[in-house]
Amino acid sequence: MILKNHIAYRFLTDESFTVEMLRAHMPSQLDRFLDGDELTEVEQSQLWTLNNTICAISQEAFYITDTIVDKVDMLKVKPKESGHYDWSVFSHLKDQKKTFIYSDNSLIRIAISGGFLCFCWLEAKPSKEHKGQDEVDFHLFNLKQSTQEFSKNWVADSYAGKLEEKIYKLLCFFYLADNELIIVSPGQKYGTRKEGKLINTFKDIPITIVNSNWNITSIRTEGFGVRGHFAIRWSGEGRTIPKMVFIEPFKKNGYMRRAKNVDHV
Repeated sequence: MILKNHIAYRFLTDESFTVEMLRAHMPSQLDRFLDGDELTEVEQSQLWTLNNTICAISQEAFYITDTIVDKVDMLKVKPKESGHYDWSVFSHLKDQKKTFIYSDNSLIRIAISGGFLCFCWLEAKPSKEHKGQDEVDFHLFNLKQSTQEFSKNWVADSYAGKLEEKIYKLLCFFYLADNELIIVSPGQKYGTRKEGKLINTFKDIPITIVNSNWNITSIRTEGFGVRGHFAIRWSGEGRTIPKMVFIEPFKKNGYMRRAKNVDHV
């Protein structure tokens, strides 16, 4: 994959794109701010949080391999009675900003700052009306870590539920699992055409490839087989440390074949 052809290239380098996203999300507030008009305290906070989430300052970029995507799908998590997942597993994280790039021309940005966990999902698809152009769709939300409350726009967004699960599972795998990290410097490339090649066309942004170190056991059976899966378990003193573990598969009336090699990019 050539990163210059990915929507992430514009997101990470084009400041005008950030302004477009701000205007699409908070049009009147942004225009009033640019005109020098006074905003309410709530509006100022919302605009600052949004801008801090999507701007290019102090950012890191990661490429999520298809190996990780497959493993993330094996993570079994259940929402709480509130309908949301247990985001307290990330309460130990320090302030940071990361962009996770997917091969399907989409990305997830997370920004932790001031007690808020903010995230943005962005996807580009070929336009049905304008040939040769892309249509960009994005969603922006934030979570107050002390109360586990989501921003008000979360409820109004019909895509919110699926998006929360997608982001939650990815972050569980990234922060709580044992992964292989491969840094590809600007102008460099990694991998082969057969296995999947990544070409870093950024001028000054290194890309870290995230790959899985998990050696997974699989089952083939003529009867009923339950495949292995990942789960979050609490460990340490007082069970306060979240950790992702692999639950071995079990079989009925069949046989088990263990994986031979760790998956690679």
